Amino acid sequence: MRRIIAQNLTITIVAKLLSLVSFIYIARVLTKNEYGTFVYVSMLISLLPISQLGTMHGALVLLPKYLATKEKESGDFFQTFNQSSHVLHTLSLLSLFLIETSFRTHLILIIFVHLFLSKYSENILLYLNALHEFKKANILKLVDQVIRPIIVITLFIKFNDIESIFIGHLITSFFLLLLSIYFKRPTLSLIKIEKSSNYLIETLKVGLPIYIVWVIDLLFRSSDKWFISQYYAIQHLASYGFVSALAMNIWLLALSYLGPYSQKLYTFIAKSDFKGAGNLIDDVNKKLYVLVLSISILAILFYPIMVNLVIHKYYDTHLTFSLLVIASALLSINNMYIYYMISNNLSHVLIKYQTIILIIQIILNFYISFNHLDVSYFAYATILSLGIYSLLVRRFYKHDISLKVIGNS
Repeated sequence: MRRIIAQNLTITIVAKLLSLVSFIYIARVLTKNEYGTFVYVSMLISLLPISQLGTMHGALVLLPKYLATKEKESGDFFQTFNQSSHVLHTLSLLSLFLIETSFRTHLILIIFVHLFLSKYSENILLYLNALHEFKKANILKLVDQVIRPIIVITLFIKFNDIESIFIGHLITSFFLLLLSIYFKRPTLSLIKIEKSSNYLIETLKVGLPIYIVWVIDLLFRSSDKWFISQYYAIQHLASYGFVSALAMNIWLLALSYLGPYSQKLYTFIAKSDFKGAGNLIDDVNKKLYVLVLSISILAILFYPIMVNLVIHKYYDTHLTFSLLVIASALLSINNMYIYYMISNNLSHVLIKYQTIILIIQIILNFYISFNHLDVSYFAYATILSLGIYSLLVRRFYKHDISLKVIGNS
């Protein structure tokens, strides 16, 4: 397991370094207007998975349970999930053609095909992780997270336009599709409608509460940029989008690091081994705190150097970046608690807590926008909201895990 974790972390670190180089170069070359438009479209694309209606989230929890307790049915279960998720994904992609931007129709079509091709590889990655086939999963991650930024930046250096970015994504998605088919060919066997319907209902029953948690979280992370896009100039969106995307890498790094551990946690919960689950969470969080703290300090220290010597833009964003780094760190340290609560069907608790902080966030963002305060205040609002959320989630986890360990002893 340690070797897999080391592989996973190495891929993640290399990927983040490559993505950082790609990100910095793109931000340097594009004008603020162009980059602002790119941030706006990227924000809208990030909202498309809302159409999945919880199928992905349900499968993430149920597939490990099927493999642990109903292995013979796991193939039919995955096939039902895979087909239904593709249908919902394709329907959502049609909304791309309704977006009002300066992008030409053929560019929207490129984005459509890229996102369409990427769905199968996403599902196969979920499948491989559930099987604990982490070596194969890491190969997919290598292509997605390491090869992708190399292709994107190579094309962007040659053409210096937004279109080349999405063409790079399209090429990578095509290779990922071929690799995913090699690992697991699509199954076309017929499943009884009643059986398939039961799988889908079960997936939605488990997935919808998790889906609501995810939607609220997505709206929370997008609300600041949405308010800026509506009430501030596009240049402000470009500046805030730049520092937000850069700071969010800390959270993304934490997610990558926790990936294999989350699957182990789901297996512990499926077997009702709550003492093992608690020990795993405590052990992983100790390492996570050191990782997140170290990266956060380095990021804050080196940001001014990067802006002044490399980007030659966004000189006045150091405070906003530092604040968003703190916000990203707060977001990171909640992950294992959230995985625990989701796998224990405690999504209703997360929904309650997230609804509270989303309301707080929207009220604060509206006040900031109405009074046209500096965009750094959006970052202060995010820290306040996430601080409250962290306290609520950690307090509930500690209480619930202690009750379950005592109940099983």
